[in-house]
Amino acid sequence: MEKDYQKVISIPYLTMARGWVKPTYSKIMPLVSRFVKTLPAIAGLMLCHPSSAYADEQRYISIRNTDTVWAPGNICAYQFRLDNGGSGEGFGPLAVSLRLKDKAGNTLATGTMNIAPFGDSDATRSQDAFLEHECVENVSTVEIMKATEERNGHQARLSLSVFDPLYYQPLSVSVAGNKAS
Repeated sequence: MEKDYQKVISIPYLTMARGWVKPTYSKIMPLVSRFVKTLPAIAGLMLCHPSSAYADEQRYISIRNTDTVWAPGNICAYQFRLDNGGSGEGFGPLAVSLRLKDKAGNTLATGTMNIAPFGDSDATRSQDAFLEHECVENVSTVEIMKATEERNGHQARLSLSVFDPLYYQPLSVSVAGNKAS
């Protein structure tokens, strides 16, 4: 009698389990099969077409402020030298948003510096660019806030990790017989 009771209990349990698994299995397997068939194609596309983030990591721009020139009308032109190290990885037209700050870190002014394409060969590896703005007093640092590059006719945001800011210390100039200033 005990065996008959166990058979009665186990038969409905197996029937219920079989009824639950079978419809789910039949619905999922075609999707899994389709995914498995397309997986090599997806992997191939990923390997053949490197992402722009990877491309940005390989690109490099050293940037340094080389001069500040006053122009009539209280306009200051902040001159920058950009250099990609001769890597051959050129840059399209750039728009770099800059923030001029004082020693305390307060923002004194902001502006956008437009830069012509450069860096696709050793001959064009560096480019001079200017930020022209109304002169403000006590500027001690320049901060890059945002950069965009024109790629295939569209503006693409450029990772700020591409930039390597350098501190430029000009050489002192003297005249023979006089003390350098």
